[in-house]
Amino acid sequence: MQQFQNVIPRHHRVLRVQRVIRNVRLNFLRNWSWFEDYSGPAGRIWLAWCLISVLYGDYELIPRRELWGGLRTLAVGISDEPWLVLGDFNAVLDDSEVRGRAADTMREQGALWKRLDRMLVNEAWLEKWPGSSYISALPSTSDHSPLIISGTNGEAERPIFRFDNYLAQLPGFLSSVDNIWKHHITGTEMYGVVCKLKALKTVFRRQRKQKGNLTENVKLAKAYLDKAQELFAVYRDDILLHLVKCCRMVYSEAIKLEMSMLKQRAKLRWMKHGDQNSRVFFRKINSKRAKHMIFQITNATGEVLTDKHAITEEFVSYFQTLLGGCSTRIIDLSFLRTELKHTLTLEEASFLIRPVTREEIKEAIFDIDEESAPGPDGYTSAFFRTAWPVVGQAISEAICEFFRTGQLLKQVNTTLLALIPKVNLPSYVSDYRPISCCNVLYKAITKVIVKRMQPILHLLIDFSQTAFVPGRSIADNILLAQTPGWFVGWIEQCVTTASFSVSLNGAIYGFFKGSRGLRQGDPVSPYLFVLVMETWNSLLKYRVQNAADFQYHWKCKEMGILNLCFADDVLLF
Repeated sequence: MQQFQNVIPRHHRVLRVQRVIRNVRLNFLRNWSWFEDYSGPAGRIWLAWCLISVLYGDYELIPRRELWGGLRTLAVGISDEPWLVLGDFNAVLDDSEVRGRAADTMREQGALWKRLDRMLVNEAWLEKWPGSSYISALPSTSDHSPLIISGTNGEAERPIFRFDNYLAQLPGFLSSVDNIWKHHITGTEMYGVVCKLKALKTVFRRQRKQKGNLTENVKLAKAYLDKAQELFAVYRDDILLHLVKCCRMVYSEAIKLEMSMLKQRAKLRWMKHGDQNSRVFFRKINSKRAKHMIFQITNATGEVLTDKHAITEEFVSYFQTLLGGCSTRIIDLSFLRTELKHTLTLEEASFLIRPVTREEIKEAIFDIDEESAPGPDGYTSAFFRTAWPVVGQAISEAICEFFRTGQLLKQVNTTLLALIPKVNLPSYVSDYRPISCCNVLYKAITKVIVKRMQPILHLLIDFSQTAFVPGRSIADNILLAQTPGWFVGWIEQCVTTASFSVSLNGAIYGFFKGSRGLRQGDPVSPYLFVLVMETWNSLLKYRVQNAADFQYHWKCKEMGILNLCFADDVLLF
């Protein structure tokens, strides 16, 4: 075990100590522990350290097991201290860390690579340095790779505003919303709602700052409660009894707010009410944050990018090309109209475009999960649910305005692309799956559309598809070509006006208009996907019927089965 110390032998006056330490923490050694030793008005030595272990794993299995046991024992005693373990472990985690093979004879030149050098940290380290990462540099003439650790405190340069659900539990929440909401905004109903939501961000940022660190608040409230109980145990005074009750209420409220905040950030929906093990939440949050941090990426030419601006440009450029590319190809499918046999009656078509009610809108918003990731505006459905007595009328009028005019404000249809790794060790931008985080207002609009589609889906779906229809397992589909023009216009407006930004390491980058593709995370996307699959299915049948040499698979001939669709997978027979 080693202690990395920063020794400053020069004399410094006491009044300058805190300022210098603050600057060093901010620019170099953030969250390190500091101690000062003075012999007079001028300071002589300052110390700062963290725990770092450098080890070497033995070639033999038994000594290595003894080393692992010693590390486990050591970890128990320093679980609350940041700890970094690095070195040559002489062991691999699994076969994926082994490449090539060793030489079998003296004449062979085997090439065997194993990942033996690594760094490990504990939870306390990640709590203090959530942005930590390391890379294995080129080994040069050695058979081991230098390990280079770097990182930040995890704070983004341009942090994203996110509404913390616990703010809705604070006293005076509705009145603070009403103070902003009662102002008149000139413009459309939706524009007024967007402007008021933007103004409320300042209010919520101020409230969040006033509440401070919720975890520290819990510790402080617990300390006051313990002290009050100690005094009451000695003096048995009625005033002290009242103080104990007050401290207990403050402590319970502090825990409630902290649990709400941690649960939202950890996204642990299974956590039962009353389970107040905050360490579980912190472990989940740190694990999720570390998994999603991106410190390097390999571009198309094989160059490894480590500069954050270069990484940002690579991601934005890739997804702008993927989703915002202007290449389009129009195919005439009018010949398929005779093949589309699923039709709607006038009554069923009228059901789709009937006037939207406030009850529908409220039901759609309250159907959105409070813990789901917010869109670019940062608001969760918890805000709209709790503030509905104040904002409900304006929200309903704004959404009804869209269904009347068919025009959608661009601020509402902005989308945040959250990057989820497809593989364990992503190296390229293509190794990340973009999940679209849409604004709650947009989700409410598309949920109204989807809820109107669901009752008639069974009338419009080919038997070869199975999905999001009630009563079927996977793949639903609606024949959009036979639906009323207004309904088509609503969907077209939702799809064609989308714009995107990329969420990277806790900040938002880029802004570009989408021109192709569907958004995974948009409630209406599954229905549009199966619409395309239905057209493809009809095209397949048309080609088969006009093919003189076509033959069914011998097991499918009796039922006339050509294909089966399972979500985005297709089985052809």
